[in-house]
Amino acid sequence: MFEQITEYLRMLVMNFGSWAVFLTMTVESMGAPLPSEIIMPLAGFLVSIGQMEMWEAVAAGTLGCTAGSLFSYWIGRKWGDQAIHKVGRFLFISPNSMDRAIRWFARYGQNVVFWARLLPVVRGLVSYPAGSTRLNIGLFLLLSTLGSLLWCWLFAWLGLLLGNNWEAIYQAMHGPILWVVIGLGLILLGGLAWLILRRRRLMKKQGLNPSEVPPKADRPVDP
Repeated sequence: MFEQITEYLRMLVMNFGSWAVFLTMTVESMGAPLPSEIIMPLAGFLVSIGQMEMWEAVAAGTLGCTAGSLFSYWIGRKWGDQAIHKVGRFLFISPNSMDRAIRWFARYGQNVVFWARLLPVVRGLVSYPAGSTRLNIGLFLLLSTLGSLLWCWLFAWLGLLLGNNWEAIYQAMHGPILWVVIGLGLILLGGLAWLILRRRRLMKKQGLNPSEVPPKADRPVDP
């Protein structure tokens, strides 16, 4: 099954380039079983042999993710949780996977829109409950696009780095390395959050509003 999916995606992307990346990532972002861990490394491989530019691969993937996420959001917003399961069956999404995405969103709220874009399987499902709970569409687009951009860039870069061995990325991502990547990402983001909070506390101690930047002192004029 994996070999068939890989060969099908390879044929599409090799023949139609960034358009195929856009379309397949759109469908993947709706929750369909088209692994982006194959699509984006394959696009990165095409970058390595000069058949595609890096910005083109990342832009096509990110725009595809955004388009698919918007469609999923619209379905959830218009028809709610009951319709989500009907659409899920059409896209070969198991009810358990869809229920997991709904529970994640109910438990973690709007922030899960960003985090879920960095996780296999759930990344294509979280847009449905975001729509059914009527999350602000501007905030949804921001969080979803940022997460998608990071995901697409990472896997295109890995495909560029590995070249002919790009298929190994999918196998690795469904083994222990997946949790290593997630752990490193959480550590980095946790460190960034700590630095931001530390800066805000220091500014409050100094009696400054963290949202305000102190004006620069005027440069003395030479006599």
